[in-house]
Amino acid sequence: MSEQSFDPNALFKQPAISLPCRLFETINRMDEYSAEDMRYGDVSESRLKNDFKLRDVSARVDPYRGERITASRFNLFNQWASQPLTVKERSDILFDEFRELSRVFSFVGPYRGLIEKLITHMQTGNGALFSSHLLDSAYKEQIVNDSSRDSSLLKIKNTLSDFINWEVGRYDSKNKYKFTENMYKTILPKFNKWVDRINSLTISVHDVWATTITLKSLVINGDNYSATIHYRAQDHFGLDSKDVLNPIYRQFRIFRIWFLLQHYDKYSFKPFITEMNATITITGNRYD
Repeated sequence: MSEQSFDPNALFKQPAISLPCRLFETINRMDEYSAEDMRYGDVSESRLKNDFKLRDVSARVDPYRGERITASRFNLFNQWASQPLTVKERSDILFDEFRELSRVFSFVGPYRGLIEKLITHMQTGNGALFSSHLLDSAYKEQIVNDSSRDSSLLKIKNTLSDFINWEVGRYDSKNKYKFTENMYKTILPKFNKWVDRINSLTISVHDVWATTITLKSLVINGDNYSATIHYRAQDHFGLDSKDVLNPIYRQFRIFRIWFLLQHYDKYSFKPFITEMNATITITGNRYD
C-alpha cells in the first residue's frame, strides 16, 4: 500500500457548525404535560379538608357547599340563610376573587396585567398553551439586562470569542460541545428579582420548567462576529401538593383558591403551559 501524502489543506476541512444549532437544553423537556403540577381534578373534598387543611379557602363563597359568605348569614327568623350556588356560579366567584387577590403581586410596571390574563386563561382556555407578546418582552428584557457573571448570554459570547476558528472564519463543529459545557455553569433566565414580586412576573412565571437555546445565525468578518440567538422557555401555570403545603404559600388565600380550582374534583380547571420566546442579536470579537 502506498504511503498517503500529507495534505496541508486537511487542516481547513473540518466541518463548520450547522445552523440552526441547539446550544443548550434543560433535562426537563418542552411540552411536558405529565409533571406533578399539571394534574387536575384529582383531589376529593375530604382530602382537601383533611390532608391539605383547606377549610378556609374563600372570603366570598363556601366552595364545597355553594353558599355565599356575607356579612349577615342569618334571616329574620334567626335561621341559616343558605344560598346554594351551582358549581359554575361558585367557580366564577372564586376566579373573580383569584384575580382580585393577584393585584397584591402585580401593581407596578408594564406587565402588571399579565397575571389576570393568565388567570382568565385558566378559567376559559381548557388547558391550551398560553403565549403573549408581554411575556416575550419581559423574558427578552430579563436576558439582555442580566449583567451577572453567570449570565447565559455572556457565556455564549465568551464561547464564541474563545472557540471561533478565526483563521478560517467559522465555528468548527468539533467545538459545539463547548456551549453546552459552559452553559451548565450558568443561571438560566427566570423572574426572581425583588421587583418581579410586585410587577406580576414572579407570580405569573414562578419558575421555568424547560429552556432551549439555539444559534440561528453566525456571521464572521475578520476579527468580529454577529450572531442571532433564540431562547425558548416554558413554565407550568399550575400548583402541586408541595406548593399548597408550603407555609409560605399557605399564608396567602390566592394560592389556596388556585389549588382548589385546579385539583378539586368538582371544578377540575386545567393548568397549562406558558411559553416565552426571545430572539437576540449579539456582536463581539476575538479579543472580548
